Amino acid sequence: MLLIDRLLTATEQGGLLRSEVAAGLSARQRRLPSRLLFDYRGIRLRQDMARLPQFYSARCESEILAARAGAIAGATGAVTLLELGPRSPEVSRMLVAGLAATLQVYVPVEQSRAALVAGAAAIARHSPRLAIRALVADFASELHLLPARGGRLIALLGGMFGGMAAGERSDVLRRLRDTMEWDDALLVGVDMVDDPQRLVAARTDEFGVNAAFTRNILHVVDREFVATFAPELFDPTVAWNPDLSQLELGLRARCGHRVDIDALDMTVELAAGSEIRTETVATFGHGELESEFTAVDLEIDRMWTDSRGDYALVLVRPPG
Repeated sequence: MLLIDRLLTATEQGGLLRSEVAAGLSARQRRLPSRLLFDYRGIRLRQDMARLPQFYSARCESEILAARAGAIAGATGAVTLLELGPRSPEVSRMLVAGLAATLQVYVPVEQSRAALVAGAAAIARHSPRLAIRALVADFASELHLLPARGGRLIALLGGMFGGMAAGERSDVLRRLRDTMEWDDALLVGVDMVDDPQRLVAARTDEFGVNAAFTRNILHVVDREFVATFAPELFDPTVAWNPDLSQLELGLRARCGHRVDIDALDMTVELAAGSEIRTETVATFGHGELESEFTAVDLEIDRMWTDSRGDYALVLVRPPG
């Protein structure tokens, strides 16, 4: 059984996002919310990126699930799987299949209705007896509204965790912790590669797939906010920040120009070389992960890595 639902109305969701976009484009370091990258086209481009030989994280996640899905099921006994921002239909299917012995309800949460429906329908075809409640929602701002019955495994995979800024990660973890019962668990996918060259290479390619993915965020802003960004006037940027142990991605204007954003009643003047941050990719060591989870009263229960130790799935729980 497949049910498509909303937590907030489209108008309420749009209001929250408008405020965030306006604030980001008015900031000294201009930025756009990275979740705008993941409309239906963006998710399809991300799947294309996952097929590139240098884009290791998606393959690592699949490798871990293929080997350890049974162990994850045994460790959690999850009745409900709540997947926040599913990025890969293959990964979702593997996780659902691994939990089949106890799983009764699958709840994917995604802001793109088209991507959500396509992914949920694929799960329904493979698991016809599973109850599926697909939620069109921005989990970053609607965590307090998510289903909160116990026995849940909350999954944050596909690089979602490392794609948040440190403050946003802390806020999301804290709000998730506030909703968790003693028998809930959180499964987080994290990048553990500490080689800047490999990280930069993973986000650059000769076919232009990464570039199309990054530029797509401007197509989304143009469509959703009645803006006049011209994506072809921007070049993607990829840089390693050693102080924050993160890759920083964005767009740099080739020439000076003006952008009108009618839905926000604002104009942005861009000089040649102006940059807009679109995404970060943080990497973690074990100690850094432990500190982030301990700060919000969560404890690492188990950790599974791929064969090279490049990526990990981390299972965390409330203490006690």
